[in-house]
Amino acid sequence: MILATLGWGVWWTSVLLHKFMPGLSPGLDLTYVVTCGIAGVGFLLALFTIRARLIWVLLAGVPLFANGTLLLVPVMLEAEVAAMLGAPQGDSPEGSPDGASAEPQQPGPPG
Repeated sequence: MILATLGWGVWWTSVLLHKFMPGLSPGLDLTYVVTCGIAGVGFLLALFTIRARLIWVLLAGVPLFANGTLLLVPVMLEAEVAAMLGAPQGDSPEGSPDGASAEPQQPGPPG
């Protein structure tokens, strides 16, 4: 559970830095790498602590859930987080959500 708390702390620190001090913000890629690394270790540790008794499954369920949700943030909320932080999205080839060019097209000479 300590690793899940550390991972969520890194995530929210990154969001707050981006909001209030954009020059110090580490960026989404670094935030994803650090939090997923921490959450992966925490998830594996929680998984390996499960014993055959019900109480161990219940006790290990909390860090499994906390670290599992932290691992799923980049997968499930990538577009929402990128939009919230104002990061460019690579979904469309032209850079805009509907695929239209941001620059108006100039008509060419008839010919």
